[in-house]
Amino acid sequence: MNKGFGLLFVCLFVSALFASSNAVAVNLNSSSKGTIAKVDGTINLFVPDDVMKLFNSASPQEKIKHCGAKSDYAYKEIERVSLKPPMRIFGYNSRMDNAKKVEGAQQMLDFGLRLSAAITDSWVREDNVRQQRVLDSIFAWANAGALTETKPCTKNRNRSEGCTAWKRKDGKDASDEMDHSTTQMFMMHLAYGYYMALADFKPDDPKHKVIQAWINNFFKRNQRPSDIYIGYDLGYTWPWIMEKEINPKINSSSKSLLKKALNGLDKLVLKDGSFKGRTTRGNRALWYHHTGLIETLVTLEMARKHGFKISQSLDKRIEKAGEIFIRGFENHGYMDKWAKTAYNSVFTPGKQKFRDNLKMPIGNAWLYIFSYRYPNSQFTKKLDIILNKHPTNGRRDGYFGFGLGCIYAVAKDIRTKK
Repeated sequence: MNKGFGLLFVCLFVSALFASSNAVAVNLNSSSKGTIAKVDGTINLFVPDDVMKLFNSASPQEKIKHCGAKSDYAYKEIERVSLKPPMRIFGYNSRMDNAKKVEGAQQMLDFGLRLSAAITDSWVREDNVRQQRVLDSIFAWANAGALTETKPCTKNRNRSEGCTAWKRKDGKDASDEMDHSTTQMFMMHLAYGYYMALADFKPDDPKHKVIQAWINNFFKRNQRPSDIYIGYDLGYTWPWIMEKEINPKINSSSKSLLKKALNGLDKLVLKDGSFKGRTTRGNRALWYHHTGLIETLVTLEMARKHGFKISQSLDKRIEKAGEIFIRGFENHGYMDKWAKTAYNSVFTPGKQKFRDNLKMPIGNAWLYIFSYRYPNSQFTKKLDIILNKHPTNGRRDGYFGFGLGCIYAVAKDIRTKK
């Protein structure tokens, strides 16, 4: 992974204010109180029934077209990194601009991105050999207790006071909060991919029990969701819903959390399609707008999966938000009307810090969801032209641990043919 991809991965994990924790590592082979029972089936957290029905009706060739890996590279990479898993993430500064010097960071970034491609490819191909390679690689990390030595920054699901960030204005201070939060988001995204596409492969294999106990250790280090904000998977809302799906004994309702999420997003997505406190972020406005679209569009899909109807008002604002992104991507100066506010940032007229193409291995899913949900928008036509330049981009996405976008690409193809 090159430096740009690594920094992109990091920024996605810390696009909101700091999360924190102080839990104790557990014996991954124990059956101590609080350990969840082994889950034998898959858990689809994100994709509504209408989309999955179309996806499942596609031929293997149609699925592989959008979701298949081009080569064996991803498998070789996860096997390479699994030989010596990092035991902790240690050494981030508050600005998160020193990833190359952080203990365990590059291994984690490499493993997460390649795993999302391998797990998707092996799933759509239903290839036992490839699925076994993925299972073995994740097991290697789980069996070693990878990342469990990262200092946790929560206690009893609440933020503890023992971790720090931004003690210096330049952000060059060592931050255990950043070590913790990047670890937590990596593990949540690995969990999404594992439960979506691998948990039902050879369910009696004892490796699953070890993997699931390892994942559960990190669920215990998450903050309990409170306020709705963009970042940390909508303020830990997604992980909490995921944990509820795994362990029904958790005293919370997925529907009530999603209702709260919809109410929160209704306030964050403004009338003109901009995101409160994000589209105004100076020369990073396009980036923060992009991350707002990721978590908003995916949360709306989760809501649809649970039977919610999206209000016409919010739906129209989301379409405008997509328009802002496409216009801003094509012409950075278009962002100036919002960016000049320079909220927590610096404004440079006509300048945005954003990549020059949309071949993004992390955070691309919203592009495909938008294309699927707004097929008649004039800006979807522009978006599709851009996406067609990178036809297999949706097959991997480090933000979700699997190629969420490619599912929508397949579903749109099938719907178009009907």
